[in-house]
Amino acid sequence: MASKEERFDFESDDETQENNDLHDDLEESSDVVEPVKEKPLSIIDKLRPRLRFYLLCLVASIVIIFLIHYNYRMMFPEKKPSKSAKEQGFVFAKNNNQLDSRKKYNIADKKKDKNINNTNEVKYNNVSDNLSDKLPINVNNENIKNNISENNDKFLSKINLILNSINEIKIDNKSSKNNILKLNQSDVDQITDSIKKELSASQNEIDSYIKRDNQINDNNKMIINKLNQVLAEVAKENKNYAYLIAKSNNNFDKLTLRAIITGRAWLVNKTGKTITVKKGDFLNGYGKVMTIDDKGQQVVTSSGYIFK
Repeated sequence: MASKEERFDFESDDETQENNDLHDDLEESSDVVEPVKEKPLSIIDKLRPRLRFYLLCLVASIVIIFLIHYNYRMMFPEKKPSKSAKEQGFVFAKNNNQLDSRKKYNIADKKKDKNINNTNEVKYNNVSDNLSDKLPINVNNENIKNNISENNDKFLSKINLILNSINEIKIDNKSSKNNILKLNQSDVDQITDSIKKELSASQNEIDSYIKRDNQINDNNKMIINKLNQVLAEVAKENKNYAYLIAKSNNNFDKLTLRAIITGRAWLVNKTGKTITVKKGDFLNGYGKVMTIDDKGQQVVTSSGYIFK
């Protein structure tokens, strides 16, 4: 007899079903993973990791800009501003207005001299009054009075000398101003005269050049006319010369026309020798054969002689 192993399950069917359900739920929970929701980051949180890098870049850029500026100023230092065109223009305006302002300066200087004289008199009187006021009233000693009067006279004399020197300085300044104005005016007159002379001389030279050009043009026209006349006369003389040569050849009657066809002719001399010619051939004493007219029965040469 064979032995058989038998398994005995003492659990009920309901319990086994529940265990199977729990096992299935665990497997499903292990397979499905719920996603975790992340919180959104703010701008500060995003920039915080790179904040040090940005600060270092900013500091480096500032240092580089400073070094570039420093090197540029070392290579190209700042230049002092020159005088503007307006300030330079004022100099010319002052020179032009000096002549107009001479009368004004003279009138103003006269008024100043009068005022200076009046002020000198007033100062002299004021000084004497002040000195007299400052002196002690009850003075019994005559020596003290004499010393005070002498000191006052010396002081007043010194004041007068100072005022006279001031007046002399002002008079010298006035005369120097007048001399400067005169010199400036004389310089301007000399410059204008020299400019006028140069302009007149240049204008005269230009006029002389224009006259010479006109004369040269007239002479050229006359020479051209004479050359045309001479050429016309030479042409006439050439015709006459050719006519004379043809006439002399005709008088001698060295060659005569014997026969002629299109493009060719036969000439015979007194001895009976025949010469065949065509257009372009050269004959001694007659020139080049120009045309062979078979219809007109004639041969024309460059000398003007015609064989018929």
